[in-house]
Amino acid sequence: MEGEQNNLRPYIEDFFRDLQLYDDYKNGHHYKDLLEGSIILFLEKENTYTAYEIYENFFMIYQITDEDKSHGHKTESIDISESNSLLKLVNVMKDYEENTGDLIEKQRDHFIHSVNVFILGLAIYASNHKYRNAFEAYVTDSPYKKYYKTADGEFSAEEFLYRWGIASLFHDIGYPVEIIGKQLSKFINDSSQSISQKYKVNTAVNFKNFNELNSIIKLDPKFPIIYRMDYPETNFIDVYKPTNLMAHQIFTDLYVDSDIRAIDEFDELNEYLYKLVVHLDGFVDYMTSNNFIDHGFFSSIFVLNSYGAIMQKHYLNDDEEKFDYYINKYAYFFYPVLNSATSILLHNYFRGTLNEKESKTDEFNLGKLEPMQNPLAFLLIFCDELQEWNRRPIGLKDKAKNHVHDIKININENQVLVDYIVKNSALGLNFSENKEELINNLLDVTSIFSNGLKVNITPYLDEKYPLEDISLSEVETPRILLRHVEEIARASHNRYNEIGKAHGNPDEPYESLSPKRKLSSIRQTKEFPMKLNLIGCEMVSENDPRDEYSLSDDELDFLAEREHEAWCREKRNVGYISHHDAFKRGLIDDAEYDRLCRTNEEGCETNKHNKIESPERNLYVHSNIIPYDELNQYSKNKDRRPFEDLPDNLKLIKNNPLKIVENRYKLFTVAMHNEYMDYIAGKKEVPEFKDLPFELQQINYKQTYLIAKYLNEIGYEIVEKDDERPAVTKFENNKETGYLAGREHNAWYLRKLNDGCTNGKNKDGTDNPRINPWDELDYSLKKPNMNTFKKLPKLCLKADLKIIKNK
Repeated sequence: MEGEQNNLRPYIEDFFRDLQLYDDYKNGHHYKDLLEGSIILFLEKENTYTAYEIYENFFMIYQITDEDKSHGHKTESIDISESNSLLKLVNVMKDYEENTGDLIEKQRDHFIHSVNVFILGLAIYASNHKYRNAFEAYVTDSPYKKYYKTADGEFSAEEFLYRWGIASLFHDIGYPVEIIGKQLSKFINDSSQSISQKYKVNTAVNFKNFNELNSIIKLDPKFPIIYRMDYPETNFIDVYKPTNLMAHQIFTDLYVDSDIRAIDEFDELNEYLYKLVVHLDGFVDYMTSNNFIDHGFFSSIFVLNSYGAIMQKHYLNDDEEKFDYYINKYAYFFYPVLNSATSILLHNYFRGTLNEKESKTDEFNLGKLEPMQNPLAFLLIFCDELQEWNRRPIGLKDKAKNHVHDIKININENQVLVDYIVKNSALGLNFSENKEELINNLLDVTSIFSNGLKVNITPYLDEKYPLEDISLSEVETPRILLRHVEEIARASHNRYNEIGKAHGNPDEPYESLSPKRKLSSIRQTKEFPMKLNLIGCEMVSENDPRDEYSLSDDELDFLAEREHEAWCREKRNVGYISHHDAFKRGLIDDAEYDRLCRTNEEGCETNKHNKIESPERNLYVHSNIIPYDELNQYSKNKDRRPFEDLPDNLKLIKNNPLKIVENRYKLFTVAMHNEYMDYIAGKKEVPEFKDLPFELQQINYKQTYLIAKYLNEIGYEIVEKDDERPAVTKFENNKETGYLAGREHNAWYLRKLNDGCTNGKNKDGTDNPRINPWDELDYSLKKPNMNTFKKLPKLCLKADLKIIKNK
């Protein structure tokens, strides 16, 4: 699997094979090869760099300048460079998205996504003649006759390339507006819910002067003449307002048949034009009142404002003899560009506002979008919904979700078969069915593909074990009060001081420490709860009903290593480097380096650090900034000592002594293990959880967090038992328990492969039919896992946890 690409390349080669670009055959360029080459390179290596090259090449090929391409290249002097404002829009979106992702919860990549949408659309155009016919008829039946033609005067696929490129590559260009809204929402809700979970605050982005944005700059009074001549009803709307233009385009496409304009019924239809104008003019307020942001709305406005300004700048001419020539040049804006921009608007607006099954309002109640009504909008909705692969998660919650890694697609005259490839994970229940249902609710897919759309999911298990992605240090742990932290730090330091005195070090009680060293001690102590959480423990009041827990030698060694890693991070952050790094940088000489190396020999514990001369201020060297395994035993014991002493130190806290207990997830892990022991009883000997090797205990503990992740994928959450939300006592159906059991089994299966087992075989070569992917197991082997997950709600209660259903 590694290194494979999706199979879109043959479709792209089909699209470009017979394509003729006007600039190539008219002016001797090779722009087709340039664009095709950049797409092929992107398909071989999808990343931001190769994606940008497609944006750059497309918008440079179709850059609007003073030059009149229809008359070939001018021989007189012309500008050889020009600022490309369209590419600037692309860069704004890319930079803003990359730099703000961690400030919001739900966000996926849109920069590479838009390129993949562009490519998928080219593939569909190349593979389906019904769609090609629909697009050609839409263009040629309109008043616009300046569409791209081949050298022989036939309709050219370049017209599709041009319109589709604008629509697909720009369809998410306004996403930063949505990011701003999500940032505001996240900040307000994070802040308010840090006080109480009962706060549910809705936020929205509003404009003091939206009409300023909703306005194409007026540079040339001839700009709208050609459009008003073709559509007299536009004399009653402001054609410098993008929302009015798009309302008219939607009206023309979705409400008006080409034969109806000559009869009285057309006057009655104008009320729909008025409704659309009013709704889009007030859409910002509508979004605010309904608590959402439609980035497609803003994307379409940015496109129309940009092209409107650019075209007027370059086509403005006062030559009366060429009046007709220049007003006709604006047809490029009012047909191809307006068509693309309206398609961008519709890619969300149709679903959220116009469609009878999916919209938030019943004001319009339109049925499925037909490809003949607006082929670009139809294709943009279709491709945007299907493009799930290689969408890099950027928002915090989306980073934690599973996503599609790749795609295998089959496009022909009758059907689109999409196979999403998902590595080491799943996409939740009914993902395929929901995807098909949504697209079929919005679009009349069978009018293009008689056998419709079929979506499959292929799980792919590679050698990476899922637990590698679980970082328990990122799990929120309870904080203890600062006064308790200080008491623990004081007791811990004073014990350490007594040991130091026995080795000849000076007497330094906690009270005599400098503020800087007290801070270091406090910093170390504040991390104790997080480190204990790594092994499934926590500090609680001595009155807590749970039994006090004694840390094992393995756990103490594990915590000591984590302590050393934290100490190294702290030292590096406050100006220390290792003696190895100092020597490599020439900051210490050979003699000092040898001396510092010897300090880690057994029994040598003095002069491990020193200030060094360096252009950097306050730079120090310390010979203990090395991997834990390279420390001598005395230094290892110093890292272990705080945790050995911690139970006694917790008892010294005045008024409210603390103790160490197993946390809820650890107790849940033990309950799961006991359930397994009951199942396996009489078949083979299984030790109690406390007698398992420490590494296996850790694996099982991490596995519990994976189970919580799997529950979240299908809409459930594990919470404390006293949470006010109602508990789930059983799952809704076998499909849910099968999903959970399958996810858990495949994680176990990958661990077995990493341990040296092979399919159907233990490490020693003996048969074990369970060591196979979940989908290849007999039902008799699946049933015990499924039964365990059926008992999950009861097992949670044994750890004072419960499962709830997310809204």
